[in-house]
Amino acid sequence: MRHRGVPAILVFFVSVRAFSQTGTSIPSNDEIFELLAKAEQKVFGFENAVNGVKPVLDKADPKLSTMYKDAGATAHVIILSIRKNGPSAYSLMSLVTALDDLSLDAATASVQLLL
Repeated sequence: MRHRGVPAILVFFVSVRAFSQTGTSIPSNDEIFELLAKAEQKVFGFENAVNGVKPVLDKADPKLSTMYKDAGATAHVIILSIRKNGPSAYSLMSLVTALDDLSLDAATASVQLLL
């Protein structure tokens, strides 16, 4: 009867040990700021592309280029905010969402250019 709890205790300790070894790795502020610089370069590239195809986009829908420029400005504001206030889960998620929006905008613009 005494040995019934031993396997459960061993499984518990092995599980705790394995879990502690697979802990998460949080990026340093330097790594985050390096990624912010890359994100900002991508936003500038998106804005340059929008400016380059603005006449064609305006023919398809005059609101598109304005919406895309606003989306780029929003991403810049988020990046500036993270640099000023430091990264947080909320601010980084906001940036990911803004960059995802830019990606979708770029896809939509490319479809508009093909039509």
